[in-house]
Amino acid sequence: PGEEASFQGQGKGKFTWLHNNDSKQGETVKFIASSAFADGVIVEFIDSNNCASHDTLYPQILETNLYMPNAFSPNGDGLNDIFGLQKGVVYHYNLDIYNRYGAHIASLNNEGWNGGNYLPGSYIYILRYQFAPAADFKTIKSIINLIR
Repeated sequence: PGEEASFQGQGKGKFTWLHNNDSKQGETVKFIASSAFADGVIVEFIDSNNCASHDTLYPQILETNLYMPNAFSPNGDGLNDIFGLQKGVVYHYNLDIYNRYGAHIASLNNEGWNGGNYLPGSYIYILRYQFAPAADFKTIKSIINLIR
């Protein structure tokens, strides 16, 4: 996710490519790879006889390791204010936060943690995520440091 993905058609005619509310024309086009590829990339081809055909391509996003920071500082400066994943990095994720005593303090779906009214310190998190709708869930368990 986040990298450019190229699509290429062959034939004499006009190609129109549609992905995630973005439309491009040409034999070769590029889109930014994201979990939205699960919805497909639509290609329309109109040949030299003005005959149209359509197809939907479902590119496979190769799985990669996710990088999660070990600290964040929700102080309102716009830098590292939220702990979580940016939109489009994965298809879906669940984030559970626990205090140092193991008490569950937050459960979030497809949204990051802003630290709430909790004191600075170390917290345990469990992140479960999918790269695509039919993909297996992967899990990361680690510690995040809340800095105020």
